[in-house]
Parts: sequence; structure tokens; C-alpha cells
Amino acid sequence: MINGNIYLKGYGDASFKSEDLDEMIQDLKASGIKEVTGNVCGDDTYFDKEYYRHEWMENVEYEGELPLISALVLDYNRIKTEVTWRGRKSYREEKILNPPLQIAEIFYKKLIAAGIEVKGKAAEGAIPAGSVLLSEFYSPIMELLRRVNKNSDNFYAETVFKILGAVSTGQQGTAINSYQALYSCLKGLGINMKGSSIVDGSGLSKSNYVTAETLGDLLKAVYLDLDIYEWYYKTLTIAGVDGTLGKRMKGTAGENNFRGKTGTLNGVSSLSGYMQSKRGSDLILVMIFNYSTYNWTYYRKLKDEIVDAAADY
Repeated sequence: MINGNIYLKGYGDASFKSEDLDEMIQDLKASGIKEVTGNVCGDDTYFDKEYYRHEWMENVEYEGELPLISALVLDYNRIKTEVTWRGRKSYREEKILNPPLQIAEIFYKKLIAAGIEVKGKAAEGAIPAGSVLLSEFYSPIMELLRRVNKNSDNFYAETVFKILGAVSTGQQGTAINSYQALYSCLKGLGINMKGSSIVDGSGLSKSNYVTAETLGDLLKAVYLDLDIYEWYYKTLTIAGVDGTLGKRMKGTAGENNFRGKTGTLNGVSSLSGYMQSKRGSDLILVMIFNYSTYNWTYYRKLKDEIVDAAADY
């Protein structure tokens, strides 16, 4: 029996799913827990409560809608509900609007369904000091970055951005803490930031600016640090094999050779990463196109042709 509240605390892991929560509940049952006398609480205090990007980017225009950026995440912060109409079943997906409370409600219902009696209710609240860890789930940071880089997952990018701020300061994950940590890191690596400005984790804000020189400097710094390069290289999408480059460069010198990261916004198309030339030289390629004519497919094809040509270097 748990004499008091039970808490589900999030640390920004965007990969946490209902199946993972179910496994944690099975851990509770296996340990002999059959009753909770208090409430079932959701704790997302590892990040601040600025769930929407416009809350930390006032008067800033950005592209794309994302689920709420919170420390406690479940199922991509979306709820799928079954809808029956005229005898036919379908599913409707809605965004979670209050992550700690709504996820606590889901946790509460799952505990009941698993046969664990709960005397209290679903609520939100921070874990008190001295609490006992009963079960945990986590993904290595490399797995989160793999999702960011291979799939260009903007939601994962924003949560990793706030994790950076929390880890580097030992305080809440906030946009300010994350900016400071990021700029401090880049400065320490000697990256030339002239003409570049970073305001979020995903790059969807139109107030983000980055130069080819900044990206080139960063990729070079990573390349020269063998410890970092070895794991970072594995997070990048592989041309013709997986991720956002999975269907590109097939049958060319870039296939299963070029590894990098794509970038796409309205009027912007970019590609940067690493490859080997036919002579065995390691190459760093950075391409950023700002355009108002043609469309993104034209520039994507042009970038792929440049990668193929670079193989002869």
C-alpha cells in the first residue's frame, strides 16, 4: 500500500508512451502495491509552464503547430479517443492542454483498470523531498537526438532544448536557461555566431538565423572531437537509407555515404552534414538556399546533385 500520494514526474522525455506507463504500473503490481490512499499526481516542474512557444517568443512569427512543450509527456501530448457514429467507429486525436493534470487522469484510470485501488483523485503537484522511487522510464539522450536529426522531429527538438537548459543550470528548463547554455557551448567551441541568432529548439521561429559559416564551424568542431563525433554521426539521417533522406540520392555517390540534417521552411531549404569523397577524403557540406522562385523540390534536387558532384573532390 502507498500511504499518501503517488507521483508521475516527467523530465522532458518526449518518447514516453502509454505502453511505457502500463509497464510502470506492472512494476507497481509486482512490488505488491494494491492501494493508494492519496491522490495520483502529475509533476512537470522540471520545465517551466510556458507550454506554448509564443509565450517565450513574444511578437515572433513562427511556422507549424506543435503539441504543448512540457516536462511530463505522454503519447506526444495527444489523446486519441474513440468516436462511434451510426455504428461505425473512428478515432479523434486532440492535444493535451494541461499535461500534468490530464496525464495524471490517464494514470489514475490505468491504475484502477489494473486493479490498484485509489482513494484520492487525479491532481497535479510536485514530488516532495524524501519520496521513494518505485519505477522509472528513460531514453538515452542519443535516442532523443536520433529522432530529432533523422526525422526532423520539431517536438523532440523543443523538449531537448529545454532539457539542455535544465541540465546545464540545475534549475528549471526554461527558454532563457537553454539560450544561455547553448550560446555558452558554442562560444566555448569557438563557433563564429556573427549573423546567426537562435531563439528556439526546433528552428521554426522566423527569428532564427544561421549562416553557412556557423554551421560549418559547428560541424568541424564536432568532427575534431572524436568522442562527440562518434555518437553524433550515428544520429544523422543516411542518404538513401533512413529518415528524411531515406528516399533521396539513391543510385548516386551520396547513397549510404552522406549523413546529415535537412532543414525546410517556407522559402528556405538547407542540408548539412558529412560524407567521403571517392578519394577517401572526409568532407563537410553546408548548403542553405533562401528562395522566392521555383519551389522546394527544385532546391532539394539541386542539393542532391551538389552532394553527388562533391564525391569527385
